[in-house]
Amino acid sequence: MSDINNAESVPASKGRARTRAIRAEMAATGESWTTAARNHDKTTAALPATDSLDDAGREDRLPYRVVDGDNQGWLGGDDPETGSRYSADYGWERDLPDRTYPELVASRGPLRPVLPITRADSEQLRELFAAAGRRAVTTLAAALEQVVHTLRAGRRGTAGTVGGADWEYARRTLTAGREGSWESVALIQVVLFGNSLNLAKPSRATGLSNNGDDLRAAGPSKRVDPDVRAALAEMLTGWVTGPARYTEVAETLAAEVSRYCDDTAGPDGWRAVADQWLQPGGRAVTDFRRCYHLLYSQSEHLDTGLL
Repeated sequence: MSDINNAESVPASKGRARTRAIRAEMAATGESWTTAARNHDKTTAALPATDSLDDAGREDRLPYRVVDGDNQGWLGGDDPETGSRYSADYGWERDLPDRTYPELVASRGPLRPVLPITRADSEQLRELFAAAGRRAVTTLAAALEQVVHTLRAGRRGTAGTVGGADWEYARRTLTAGREGSWESVALIQVVLFGNSLNLAKPSRATGLSNNGDDLRAAGPSKRVDPDVRAALAEMLTGWVTGPARYTEVAETLAAEVSRYCDDTAGPDGWRAVADQWLQPGGRAVTDFRRCYHLLYSQSEHLDTGLL
């Protein structure tokens, strides 16, 4: 399997031209970013079509991590006595005993292997970050929350309160790739920040009350790029609900954002993707720490003293 660190990126000038062309096609056709990008690439061949990070050659061994039919994560692999043994994340709290791989398939299937991000998705993320500019972090937070909102609504018809069964299902779905990691815990804090960006503020001047549906319909904040948010939400939804594979979200985004910052702006990388309210020393201390702690955690220029 090739390493994403060795992936060839699209030259900056070529990437900017592609972004402008995709936006133009979206404006002309009303298509989503993903559809417009796919159509653009078919006609221009601007990017290679292959995904060199896909899991070629894995058929001969059991997956290290899997996600089951209820979006519960399981960690395991080969076992010398039983052939295989998988343990559920927080299984001791959820009454989910260890199982062999065949038992897991029979009782909790279908199963999806947890796999690294594909080259195509990595390249598209970089394009979307570039398109959003200093709104990249806020737009990503809003997209993550949009995914959670959609998952919750699909679970019970309408999103309920944080802590309800629909919330737990959506949270587990977003973190099933490594639910117990610190990155997954931090990811949910970014989701909560994204909620504040997706909902308009109630006020007498606008006539908006505290009705969540009305506030969401009137959003998002101007700090969010709506086109990029839609494209990110579409990609992230595919990561966690696709039928054939599951892409771990939290650590993947930490790596992708950090790498993009380092590659494009060096020590000024955070300033390149985060707006003025998410800079160190600002008044939004909690929001800054939530985002910086996770999304810049793998940067060569991370300043832990700011946390």
